[in-house]
Amino acid sequence: MSAEKDEEPPQHPYIQPCRYQVGKTLGAGSYSVVKECFHIETGRNYAVKVINKRLMAGREHMVRNEIEILSRVSMGHQNILTLVDYFESMNNLYLVTDLALGGELFDRICRKGNYDESDASELIRSTLSAVSYLHDHGIVHRDLKPENLLFRTPEDNSDLLIADFGLSRVMDERKFHVLTTTCGTPGYMAPEIFRKSGHGKPVDIWAIGVITYFLLCGYTPFDRETDFEEMQAILNAEYKFEPAEYWNGVSEGAKDFIQQCLTIDPSKRPTAHEALQHPFVTGESQQGMQIHDRLHIIRRNFNARRTLHAAIDTIRAINKLREGQSLVMDARKNEAKATKARQISDSQPVPEDVEMGGNLDTAITMGSIDVPDILKPGKSANRVVETSKGLWGGAPPHALHPSIEGRSNTNLHLAASLGYLAICEALLAAGHETPSPALNEDHQTALMLAASKGHTDVVHLLAEYAPSSILRRDKHGRDAVMEASLAGFDTDLQILLTYAPGGPTSIVQNEDADGNTALHFASSSGNLLVLRTLLAAGADVNKQNLQCWTALSYSATVQTEVYLKTLVTDVEKKKKQQAADEGEGIKKGMAMRLMGGGS
Repeated sequence: MSAEKDEEPPQHPYIQPCRYQVGKTLGAGSYSVVKECFHIETGRNYAVKVINKRLMAGREHMVRNEIEILSRVSMGHQNILTLVDYFESMNNLYLVTDLALGGELFDRICRKGNYDESDASELIRSTLSAVSYLHDHGIVHRDLKPENLLFRTPEDNSDLLIADFGLSRVMDERKFHVLTTTCGTPGYMAPEIFRKSGHGKPVDIWAIGVITYFLLCGYTPFDRETDFEEMQAILNAEYKFEPAEYWNGVSEGAKDFIQQCLTIDPSKRPTAHEALQHPFVTGESQQGMQIHDRLHIIRRNFNARRTLHAAIDTIRAINKLREGQSLVMDARKNEAKATKARQISDSQPVPEDVEMGGNLDTAITMGSIDVPDILKPGKSANRVVETSKGLWGGAPPHALHPSIEGRSNTNLHLAASLGYLAICEALLAAGHETPSPALNEDHQTALMLAASKGHTDVVHLLAEYAPSSILRRDKHGRDAVMEASLAGFDTDLQILLTYAPGGPTSIVQNEDADGNTALHFASSSGNLLVLRTLLAAGADVNKQNLQCWTALSYSATVQTEVYLKTLVTDVEKKKKQQAADEGEGIKKGMAMRLMGGGS
């Protein structure tokens, strides 16, 4: 059992009538939106995070974890976001928290009239104070970054708030306990997370070192052109206080604080309490120094790097379009015969809000056409889709860049996700997957996308063409079998199990980064046929994930739980009968409802 598993899994959110009036949308994520709301009885204003259960399927533990963490620390520290209430409806989960009207950290800095090292010191002092409180309560945040540092009000003296505890964990202080899951935002992740050597509270100190560096110059210390180069720089702590003109006027105390936080060996980093006593944090290192306004440097460097990365992405997009133009034109001739030409506006697609009813099935519109499912919130809302019908979406140009190293979607990814069999066949014939399957930015194969969307013919084509791609994992540790199980596509699942190298029994035991198997996902989605197929293939119903939950724990409905228990009983009976028959020399394998095909 993993060291990261909790002895007592978090409780389910309780169900209660809605007592809040919802207002305007404040922000949106991949599976949730944040809205302004007020309590009907008291009239007090709050923020409510509305999480769509369907889009969150398979990741429910993150919400339970956030609730558990916030319940422990809410109202305990002025610099930690308070969880006021939480409840659920048939379609959504709701987390009611403080209303942070002051905005994110960097936006707040840019709105200031002036900004110097003492301001950065004060921000880090508030952050460290909250982190120290978390660590004293056995909690490691694991995702500290400027985007998760908010201000309660727009006033200059507003409290800084640490938010987003979805990746946080409670450390067991009674025994040796390390975390091993790879998580966080790459530029702020500590070396031990990449090495998977076990990590704990020191990862928050590393992140604070990165944030401090950013607050003083406007860019992060390990900013590189590629994710791989960035990871290598982090592993070796390769950073400099250069160019010199950007660091003129920064005290040696500030640089020393950064160096201590960015120590490769986590045991040699200061604790949160020790960091609070550093001269940079207390303000001693700024005493007697001439004040240097750093606001123009911060703004210039941040905007320059944002422009540079956009330019690089544009060049890659142009090269990609040139390489794929002839192939796309051929595909258009075959696919577009029965379709009318449609004009697509240049405007960004605007996803519809998640309403309190939780209905996300309404088509998202862009210009005068419906955007396909792949562009819906929680799927790939910021991704350009290149199809025979044109270029759909308003994503950054790098989404068109083909790479087998996990940079973005290729033509095959896009065609597979939309179910265009003819295009997929043409791409394979052109050697698209040679020598190995291409991976997108999430390390997903085209087969994974097709399996998650239920495009059976495409799944069959790709599985037969390259059976080894069935074993591929994305950055969350999921394979195509898990994607089909989560989405509830039984026929696609049978195809994958039929072609899986090593047979179906082995692949259904695979776990993702959170310890979930395909059976966990199938149980959470409540698809009875998929459950039956997985159990027939030998899935272990007693296997626990990192939250100590079995597939039965994730049952979406009472019907699912009863059905799953019945299937388990039937499987056990068949095993006993098989053992008895084998004693008589009779071999009776469990019948699997798998489609015929190649091996």
